[in-house]
Amino acid sequence: MPTIRLHAVAKERILAVAPALCRDLAVAFATEPDNVALEIVTSDFIREGRLDAEPYPMAEIIAFERGREVEAAAARVLTEALRGVGYPYCEVYYLYLQPRSYFCDGVSCE
Repeated sequence: MPTIRLHAVAKERILAVAPALCRDLAVAFATEPDNVALEIVTSDFIREGRLDAEPYPMAEIIAFERGREVEAAAARVLTEALRGVGYPYCEVYYLYLQPRSYFCDGVSCE
């Protein structure tokens, strides 16, 4: 399960690299590719009171803490994938899940 929410990216560009991206993220997170979910978040960004025509991409990773080395590896995978589809800059950040707050089929992961 990590879930990656991608902001300010074109769905078509991500679809082109999604299989390889999910495989590479699975390696970084030591999980199976079908446990990695990509979500494209369609958003409008406003800066200085105007619609930002070209916002920079952001990748939000929602996962359990796995340590700095794993997290840095996943951030590199995402950054390289986005560069490969024409985004020279991106920001990656983590939102950490807590086992006591996560349930799978109604059963706590704690």
